[in-house]
Amino acid sequence: MTDIKSEAESDSSEVTEPPRDESRPYACMVCEKRFKHKGSLDLHARTHAMDKTHECTTCGKQFTTEGRLLRHLTTHEDTDRKTY
Repeated sequence: MTDIKSEAESDSSEVTEPPRDESRPYACMVCEKRFKHKGSLDLHARTHAMDKTHECTTCGKQFTTEGRLLRHLTTHEDTDRKTY
């Protein structure tokens, strides 16, 4: 009877996603966060760097990429224009 249960368990394990290491092979050496693409890991690695060259002219907060600065700038937009 345990053989039947083992077969059912093995069938269900075939349906699950691949192990995390296979689906996200690139790991950050600092925080161990994993990524599918090396480019994503490279961008993430900047978050650990002290090199934050993109600064908000409104509040002075610094960011590692222009994209993150641009996303941050939306926090300074006039809230009256937003509809809820």
